[in-house]
Amino acid sequence: MRDIVLYGHDVLRERCRPLEPGRDDDFLEILLTDMRAVLREYNGLGLAAPQVGEPVRAFIAGDDTGLPLAGHTVFLNPELEPFGPRVRAEEGCLSFPGVWADVERSHGVVIRALDRRWEPVTLELTGMAARLAQHEFDHLEGVLLVDRMGMVKRRLLRSRLKRIQEGGC
Repeated sequence: MRDIVLYGHDVLRERCRPLEPGRDDDFLEILLTDMRAVLREYNGLGLAAPQVGEPVRAFIAGDDTGLPLAGHTVFLNPELEPFGPRVRAEEGCLSFPGVWADVERSHGVVIRALDRRWEPVTLELTGMAARLAQHEFDHLEGVLLVDRMGMVKRRLLRSRLKRIQEGGC
């Protein structure tokens, strides 16, 4: 089984490649199984493929998040259209253990993606569901929590971030 890739690993900075129906079917099935296991083990809300070392455009939401995702938990090759006011709220990230930061994001997004059966899905998400989608989408673009922090917060966390990069959490 795969494990969480921590801050400092090159794969977290890659812009991920799209998945292709037919070509990626077997790979995707194994990847999603591993991602679900990792998400459960770490008790996270969501997880993007690069966080388990795979630079592909996929993210998942936990089955039991309680978020209004219309039953969808797998998002392949997603595209986001943010809308509404920008809202600041605290976020964490499994690739940054023990690190929390206030991040400003759009209150809502329209997400267009493929589900695990390669069927198109379009959802309008708001609140925490929109925040989750934006956070995981950032991972697919190589954008990390540290990039969304203010300069002061980054300076305050400098030693903690260095320990994560060096594998000392």
